Amino acid sequence: MPARRKPPSRRAPAVFFTPTPRHLWLAALGLLATVRRLLPTTGAHRGRPRK
Repeated sequence: MPARRKPPSRRAPAVFFTPTPRHLWLAALGLLATVRRLLPTTGAHRGRPRK
């Protein structure tokens, strides 16, 4: 059973370190999406013409 108790101990740091970068990525994506929607970007219109 000691072998089973070691994996969780080693996984603790990995799980604790994952939520940080994930939250940062989500926040960055959300901010970018909001800024792009609020600011009329000509690049987006040029890449996707409404015609």
